[in-house]
Amino acid sequence: ISTPYGITFWGIRQLITSQLMKKTNSTDPKTLLRYVDGPAIYLTKAFAKVLAPYIQNAENLKAWLKLCASTIAKTNSPLHFTAPNGLIIRDAELTTTQKKFPTVLNGRRFAYKHICPDDSSSINARSVTTRIVPNYIHAIDASLCTSVINHFQSLNLPICTIHDCFATTPNHATTLHSHLLQAINHLHQTPWLSNTHQEWQASSDLELLPPPIVGDLDPGQVGSLPMLFS
Repeated sequence: ISTPYGITFWGIRQLITSQLMKKTNSTDPKTLLRYVDGPAIYLTKAFAKVLAPYIQNAENLKAWLKLCASTIAKTNSPLHFTAPNGLIIRDAELTTTQKKFPTVLNGRRFAYKHICPDDSSSINARSVTTRIVPNYIHAIDASLCTSVINHFQSLNLPICTIHDCFATTPNHATTLHSHLLQAINHLHQTPWLSNTHQEWQASSDLELLPPPIVGDLDPGQVGSLPMLFS
């Protein structure tokens, strides 16, 4: 599930390793190599190979988002885009410098480390580029979430959300399920990638590559599968 958010081969291995460590009580290096590191490397390669054909379009989209973000940030301009709910998402992190100050705590001398914007006040292109993929996905998720919340509030019905999970009382479950399918269908009627592309070009005055739109999605079919939310 973390693949669209920009997870790497190393990230997959870390996730698998953390799960295997829960089943291994030993701290012996040979034991860890046999029951944790070795299996983690094997499973990571297997996962990457099996998933590759299914996530190529997602990989292409990730690459496009990062390319646009990097191109804009390198002009020392903040990166911003409008989420489907109208909220403007803005990333303008500056490059930083770590400074050390000698001080004393409880009678002992130590160096206090302070991170602050450096003197150049330039946009941290690397950080902005790294965050664009999860930021873009979360902006879409948040837009769906606020849409559902606002609808239930207008009906004066109870609703509870945790990120992209929704709950209500049992007597309103059918209403919630029906509206979730309608809301996600409505969300996909707008070509958000094309809109973001136009917005970025207009705000940056740059000629950016168009988004990698496959073109085989029928927006009318989005939300037609009842198990989309179950």
